[in-house]
Amino acid sequence: MVKELERLREDGHRTATDKRHYLISSTLDSIRNTQLYRTLHHEIGHYVD
Repeated sequence: MVKELERLREDGHRTATDKRHYLISSTLDSIRNTQLYRTLHHEIGHYVD
């Protein structure tokens, strides 16, 4: 979970935690970064397999 939160931060998402929750704030740019540079490649890999 910690590694995924770090990846989201690298994509530009803001993250915070409290006692029970993880809070993630996204912008259009951070969502675009995640979709284009991680999710798209992942899904293409499924198609190739």
